[in-house]
Amino acid sequence: MSDAQQLTGHIDECSWERIRGWARRPDRPHDRVTLEVLVDGRVVATARADLLGTDLAQAGIGDGRHRFIIDLTGIEALRVGDVHDVQVRDADNHTSLPHVRLIRWSAGALAGATLADALAERYLQGVGLEIGALHRPQRLPPGARVRHVDRLPTAELRRLYPEVAAGDIVDVEIIDDGATLASVPDHSADFLIANNVLEHVEDPIDTLANWHRVVCTGGLLLLVVPNPRASEDSSRPHTSAEHVVLDHVEGPLRSRGSHYREWVTDVERRPAGEVDARTAQLLGEGYPIHFHVWDEIGCALLINATIRTTGRAFLIEHLAVTSDRLDTVLMLRVL
Repeated sequence: MSDAQQLTGHIDECSWERIRGWARRPDRPHDRVTLEVLVDGRVVATARADLLGTDLAQAGIGDGRHRFIIDLTGIEALRVGDVHDVQVRDADNHTSLPHVRLIRWSAGALAGATLADALAERYLQGVGLEIGALHRPQRLPPGARVRHVDRLPTAELRRLYPEVAAGDIVDVEIIDDGATLASVPDHSADFLIANNVLEHVEDPIDTLANWHRVVCTGGLLLLVVPNPRASEDSSRPHTSAEHVVLDHVEGPLRSRGSHYREWVTDVERRPAGEVDARTAQLLGEGYPIHFHVWDEIGCALLINATIRTTGRAFLIEHLAVTSDRLDTVLMLRVL
């Protein structure tokens, strides 16, 4: 089959409620593709990729009418507690977009463990890295171990966090900036864990590219990001993919001040007369605020933006919100 007949596009979101993305045939750039959704090899839904995507039109991808949203609610094949292979393909020639795996955990399956624990148990093995664990390291299965990374040595962390029992803080093996990992060789880790880290970095696209670099091909990233539905960020605007791309291209200095001001007004809720002084104080201290706010859709769009911008390819093995709505958990495979 010629390259022109291949289906091109991307899955931006794949959840238990819907699949959203875009698709087109390069040999028929203005036609609308009819898509089939397969769960574990069986067709469960069909749809046409004919919705307008202004981002696609601006990028010169046909006339922009190549987006799709496919409702998955009520699909019996997606059973609670199972792992499923989800495929979106052209109904005419059966060329497909990259597969996505979904895992759905029942409340019983999560009793006494977090969703991240369950995913670690299922997926992680070998020797990996964990960034900024402090006194809350990720629980690991018997076949896995980590080297802990932090910006400061263990003794300094114990001094800075006297409220945490000294023996509870992990032993740091690699002293490095977790966003750059400059001292870590390429493809040297089987997996990487970052729990509540990504929202604190100013250039998440660069950070994800660096994490991709240090993990071997086929390796995994287990990421936990606070979900704004139930966090201190609930009143803040969500960070768009366009925003993080601009910060990556032009440098995060372009928006640093506005991030701190938003934190002071929307999270600390300081009176108007105190905003300027408090913003300047936090800027001067380099206080580690949440620079970014993403729900689960925003996380998927961030991964898509990273792939487009850097060429570092990921497969989203799993993306879900925890049952308490506190976190979004992602498992990404490095391609």
